[in-house]
Amino acid sequence: MDRYAALIVALAATSSFAAPTKKKVVALHLRALDAQKRRATVELSGVSRAPAPNLFTFTDERDRHFVAVGAHCAEEAEGVRVCELEIPPGYEKHPLKTLVLHLHGLHGRTVEVPAAEIARSLAAPAPASPAAGAPTVTPDGGTP
Repeated sequence: MDRYAALIVALAATSSFAAPTKKKVVALHLRALDAQKRRATVELSGVSRAPAPNLFTFTDERDRHFVAVGAHCAEEAEGVRVCELEIPPGYEKHPLKTLVLHLHGLHGRTVEVPAAEIARSLAAPAPASPAAGAPTVTPDGGTP
């Protein structure tokens, strides 16, 4: 009986000194927002796999909630996964208010993009279009 008691005490002692598991901190950052192409590019860290598109919830200035139509995520590099989210047609006309990622389902914990990043992406200048009347140059160097 003493042998079993010593074994139990030894197992209890080794399990209490085991290294605690580190929880991954999930972060979501808005890299770019292109309303003309209906695309939002986000950086996602702390997840083991790419989330489904319906787990990304947008809210516009009218407080209307909508989900991404599609999400195309690159492989994780240096702990960061870059995802391109497709905004549904019609919702690109109104400024974005919030962007949220639902973890482990729609009723789980959420991670939100900081408001300063959304404001910065909305204030970014639109891509320049060629001046009216100026000839456009195609990539091969010729004119259309």
